[in-house]
Amino acid sequence: MIRAFPSLCVVGEVVDPFLSRNGHLYLRLRDHQGELKVVMWKREAQRLRQLPQAGDRVVARGSLTIFPSKGELQFQALAIAREGVGDKLVGLAELKEKLRAEGLFDRQKRQVPLLPQRIGVVTSLGSAVLHDIFQCVRRRNPGAELWLSPAPVSGPEAPKALAGALDLLRDRADIVIVARGGGSFEELQPFSDEGLLRKVAEFPLPVIAAIGHGSDQTLLDLVADATAPTPTAAAELATPVRDDLLRAHTLLRRAALAAMELRLHSHRQEVKTLSRLCQQASPMSQTLRARELAEDSKARLRSCMLSHLARRRELKSSLSRRLSSVPWELRLANRRAELSSLSFRLEQAIGGKLRSQREGLKQLSDTCQSLGPEAVLSRGFALVLSQGRAITTVDGRRPGEELELLLADGRLRVTVNSVTQSPVEESP
Repeated sequence: MIRAFPSLCVVGEVVDPFLSRNGHLYLRLRDHQGELKVVMWKREAQRLRQLPQAGDRVVARGSLTIFPSKGELQFQALAIAREGVGDKLVGLAELKEKLRAEGLFDRQKRQVPLLPQRIGVVTSLGSAVLHDIFQCVRRRNPGAELWLSPAPVSGPEAPKALAGALDLLRDRADIVIVARGGGSFEELQPFSDEGLLRKVAEFPLPVIAAIGHGSDQTLLDLVADATAPTPTAAAELATPVRDDLLRAHTLLRRAALAAMELRLHSHRQEVKTLSRLCQQASPMSQTLRARELAEDSKARLRSCMLSHLARRRELKSSLSRRLSSVPWELRLANRRAELSSLSFRLEQAIGGKLRSQREGLKQLSDTCQSLGPEAVLSRGFALVLSQGRAITTVDGRRPGEELELLLADGRLRVTVNSVTQSPVEESP
């Protein structure tokens, strides 16, 4: 190993960072002119606060070293500082925001069919991904057909080839799986290509994306109709297990039969109830019930009448026996004599009372006549009237006023010459 330069600072975008089990950090730095291999030994890597990520723009300080046996030039870093985001990561973020603003991520996703008969697969020919998908589909749903449309899954020509492979499956499959195994940030970039993303968004069939491992994410995961962490999981998502479907079918069939039996039982009960109500509401049933009610009422009335007549006969017999045992003629003669005596006494009492009342009434009449106005006037008194009203005092009288005197045998009109008021006698 030859140190070409003692100390340098280089700036670039991190590509494919890798931390080995020994703790050594390996990566590549790239700019628009080229790229440089970088190694940071365990002692220096442990001092980093945060490991650089793919797409980060960093400044690395160290020295260039040359391996004569391989003729390779690499940079041995002593310190690495993050400066920002690299151009590719910035472009990826800008594309993500652009597609999000257009609603490409929030569009209505197509539903994955329950039992697809033809499953299209877009991946590289001869890869382990294809073998995993084939084995999973054959195990879970042997009746499904697999249609392979091969395309490279890395490199600059991959996005266009993937889009063309999708077009070949447009009329040949019910669902399409786009799959690739794990890879570096650079290797997964074709699945974030704008042209491929728009092709998937407008594709008429549901698309399942299975790119990399669970920790890897590309923009295709946001555009696809469904996402699986691995290609095998994508095959499981597209092909439900036949035995599970048969068990579900059996359970649904049993549930449907039970529901039908319950519904039929309910309808039978309803028909019985309606039939009974119709019979009760029919004119013949009403006539029969009315006839039964009339017969019952007739029987009850007959029983009541017979019972009443029997009680009357018993009462009559009892009264007849009692009357026959009493001496009615003697008792009637005694009652007649007693009634004659009471009638005479009553007549005497009424006559005496009437005579007493007549005498009292005559006395009251004589007293009223002696106290009446005619009797007073006949004794020489006169009633003085002023405008038809009787006056008893000189208050308010004035000389020249005309008054009227009512006597026993007529009326006189007089004129007041003078008014003299009698002195009031004071009580001792």
